[in-house]
Parts: sequence; structure tokens; C-alpha cells
Amino acid sequence: MELTYSLEELQKTVVTLSLPAEEQIHAMGGGNVGDEMAIDFDTFFVEKREMLLDAGLLTATQVAALEEIGQAFPSNKEMDVDFWLDQGRLFTDPLWDVIRAKAMIARTEMGLANAGSG
Repeated sequence: MELTYSLEELQKTVVTLSLPAEEQIHAMGGGNVGDEMAIDFDTFFVEKREMLLDAGLLTATQVAALEEIGQAFPSNKEMDVDFWLDQGRLFTDPLWDVIRAKAMIARTEMGLANAGSG
């Protein structure tokens, strides 16, 4: 079922977003890690939010916690493309720490506090 797959991928994405930079890079297999995590978040949460909520796969509380992650992302991707593409920023940009903290809250809300990076 597509929604079950989307939920599983969303769970993986939230866990990955909550990890320290070096573990995010490992989990994503390199590349443009920040950009890929944001794309996954958009694909499996932003685009599927209403369907996951309507199907009872996410609660309103979980959705609210997940929305906090999206709100922490820079609002205009083109204005700060290096935020997404510069892997070094995963280690140095304090905004990534904010995103990780919000992802950990969502991860806990989703019952994934003890999940591995997968």
C-alpha cells in the first residue's frame, strides 16, 4: 500500500533528520545530504500529510510536530542554496541543530525515540 510505504519512508526521514551530521551523511550515503533529506521530507510528509492524517496513520499531534521541522527549514531555497548543498554546513550551521532538535521531538512523538538510523 502506497500510504504505508510513505509512512515508513517518512519515519526513516525523521530519524535521519534527528541524527548528528556524520550519521546523516552515512545514512544518506553521501551526495547532497541536506537537499536529499529535505526532498524526502517534502515527498513523504508535505505531499502526503492530509492522506496520512485522513487514513489515521498520523495523529494531529504528530502532524504538528512534523510541521515544526518544515517550518525550521529556510523559507527560500534559492536564497541560500549552500545551506542545502554544502555538506560542511551540516556540521557548522546552527540551523541544522534546530532542525535536528525538532526532528527528535517529532521522532519521539511518532514512537521512534529508540529507532536506529536504518
